[in-house]
Amino acid sequence: EDFHTLFNTGSSNSSSDAASILSNYLTDNEVPFIATTTFQDIKKVQGKNATADRYFTRVDLDEMTRDEAVSIVKTLSSRYSKFHGIKYAKPALEYIVDLSVRHLPGCLPGKAISLMDDCGAWVEAHPNEIVKSIDKTLVEKIVAEITGKKLADSANDPLDGISERIKT
Repeated sequence: EDFHTLFNTGSSNSSSDAASILSNYLTDNEVPFIATTTFQDIKKVQGKNATADRYFTRVDLDEMTRDEAVSIVKTLSSRYSKFHGIKYAKPALEYIVDLSVRHLPGCLPGKAISLMDDCGAWVEAHPNEIVKSIDKTLVEKIVAEITGKKLADSANDPLDGISERIKT
């Protein structure tokens, strides 16, 4: 992750960056290597670092759709449920994706998975709270804590689902 951080693009001493250390392995194809970064951050490296240009091929991927992210979150929910010792209500899983898109930085599915984990961790960190399962209310509470702002009631939000209404 964060491919651009492997390269010391602002430093005059390029021998100290991680890519220089890895270059022998990259040259010999000893280590298969896949890295990710954003379109904005790749510009910091591309064309400015010979090692990056020589050994890495850029592959552009679009952010996944909401439905793809929901599918991944639903698939992973049993593992997170077991790890944190709490059930995730099915409607909360879709809500996790929706609120992560609306309020959290980053890309899907990562930010939705992080939010799902944060919800489970919150339950573990608050043992005096009686929580039977992670529901929409708790997800909203966690997002409000993360963002530092009170979330509007999405049931009464006139902009909720506007992108779908515009498409029709």
